[in-house]
Amino acid sequence: MIDKLRVLMISSFPRDFSKVVGGVQSAALSLVNALAEHERVEEVLVLVYDPDGQAETRTISDKVRVEYLRPVFLTGDGLLQSRQLAPAARKVAAGFRPHVVHGQGLGREGRIAAALGLPMVVTVHGLINVEARMAARDALGRLRAGFADRSVRQVLDKAGIVISISDYDARELTMVRPEARVSIPNAVPNAFFDAAGTAPQPDTVLFAGVMRERKNVLGLVNAFAKVLAARPGARLQIAGPVIEPAYLAKVEARIAELEIGPSVEFLGHVSNDRLVQALRENAVLALFSLEETLPTIIAQALAMGRPVVASDVGGVGEMVIDSETGWKVASRDEDALAARLIQVLADPEAGARMGRAGADLAQARFAERAVADQTVMAYDRVIGGS
Repeated sequence: MIDKLRVLMISSFPRDFSKVVGGVQSAALSLVNALAEHERVEEVLVLVYDPDGQAETRTISDKVRVEYLRPVFLTGDGLLQSRQLAPAARKVAAGFRPHVVHGQGLGREGRIAAALGLPMVVTVHGLINVEARMAARDALGRLRAGFADRSVRQVLDKAGIVISISDYDARELTMVRPEARVSIPNAVPNAFFDAAGTAPQPDTVLFAGVMRERKNVLGLVNAFAKVLAARPGARLQIAGPVIEPAYLAKVEARIAELEIGPSVEFLGHVSNDRLVQALRENAVLALFSLEETLPTIIAQALAMGRPVVASDVGGVGEMVIDSETGWKVASRDEDALAARLIQVLADPEAGARMGRAGADLAQARFAERAVADQTVMAYDRVIGGS
């Protein structure tokens, strides 16, 4: 066993650590912070491909550096991007000499990690092949889905250890060898645990996530209109960056059509501190996605003691336990979503009870130190078996 580990992590990663975009950035930032505190880790170098920002190397601490590369892509295709970026990653790896490379995700970052020929761990942050199949509406879409399946298989074949963040992705990725799989959920930053226990404002609902069709904010808005009819003082806050502007326009148009604009507030892309504040203010988190793996925002809400009402997709059922930590509803069932939200808002004592149970679950599963310990064990396994 190597006493002190040098870890090359290839991941999407924020430039402003107070503001993250999506669950992968949040999970990677939490993991890097936890690894930096771990006695078995000598240094972590995070390699980030950012076509929009300046190329730079930032020293975060005596154990963490982040290298942002700003490549000029010849194409927007993710597979070709990976092939163009692999030489730069090899150059970085040659200088850093890592013991293990950790790819965050099965897409571009996972493919680049697989190209390095080093002991490799990959974390499954989303099933891009499943998403591609869901989005396939014509022959071209089905062709893309086939490419996604092959790409995912190639990454998994190269990985010595595959980290499943949920039982859902473990069931879906049947091609992973059983001895190569470990289950480690994403970590939740300590700030969310530290803020637990505060009383929310009554009749308040929060959505937090990227604004895109897969999150089905449109369906949530329709359900909230029914909530508002039953509880006229209810309010909905919508927080998160806009990934699909056209979809935001549809959501805004629907809010106007339903004439519920005064009861809906868009917070935009918020800082971590503002997200903590939003979770503190709101009585319940609502997530009505069409597909998820193990949503980071649900783990964060549970850590803060907030009940969750969410569509029963992917790994949501591993966190949202009916009548214990919240309620699950069928995907696209707007009436059921509205009914459960009304139920939680109408009974603050039950909401507080579910919140306490959720906080206990989050502490046991998502605390940064526990996740770092399990991740270091995965590194030891892949290095020992390489």
